Amino acid sequence: MIVPTLSHIVYTISAGLDEIITPKLEGLRERSTMTTIRHMLRFLEHSIDHEGQLLFDDLNKLKPLLADIAKRFDSVAELKSVASAIRQSLAIERDAAVYPSIKLMAEDLKRLRQHVSDALVAIRALPADSRGPEIEAAQQMLRDYIKWQLQQEARVIEPAFIGYGARR
Repeated sequence: MIVPTLSHIVYTISAGLDEIITPKLEGLRERSTMTTIRHMLRFLEHSIDHEGQLLFDDLNKLKPLLADIAKRFDSVAELKSVASAIRQSLAIERDAAVYPSIKLMAEDLKRLRQHVSDALVAIRALPADSRGPEIEAAQQMLRDYIKWQLQQEARVIEPAFIGYGARR
């Protein structure tokens, strides 16, 4: 294990800024800039500790959701190409010997989240008479996923910023 950890390094930088540099800042611009730097460092600390798990959880929620959406879309001719694109993305598998780094998981999520957006756009483009209960349910499932995903992101973002003053 690498000692000190990334979290410890960021904490040490933050403490140094708070104890040594910030008290010597006099101008509003300088103090404002330091406040923004501290916000970003707190966000970095929380991200280091939680982002990997959040991305992992997101992938594990999104993959079965998209598989279900693809099945539901098979019943509507205008949505079959979206279903096919979803299946192609879901078929991509990472090499099990390669550690799923945050960067790799984020790339996978970006690709899969694009299907969420594409699916919602495709549903909205359907004539009202083409939207049966399966498609209405799919639309609600996608909306519920987006709501869940935003709540998960807030778990990292809010503790870094709430209660620490204005952000630039």
